[in-house]
Amino acid sequence: MLKNAESPLKLFGKKFSLGQQYLLLMIISFPLFYLAGAGQAVFWVIGASFFVIGLHASIYAIEMQDTIEPEFVLFDSNLQTV
Repeated sequence: MLKNAESPLKLFGKKFSLGQQYLLLMIISFPLFYLAGAGQAVFWVIGASFFVIGLHASIYAIEMQDTIEPEFVLFDSNLQTV
């Protein structure tokens, strides 16, 4: 949005300042928010967040397992018995 602060948006030959752009966005999005329902929108965002966090955690756990080196050796095949 900072690049829009320097040059106002031109729509149908009329220039819109940054404040007017935000107001226009609110006017357009409020009916959609009302039709979808506030509860549904909130729970959709929470569900999507949990999905993304869980996906990231599962990928991170796989990467961590590849880099773990054992701290001790349970069986050494080079050990010779007498």
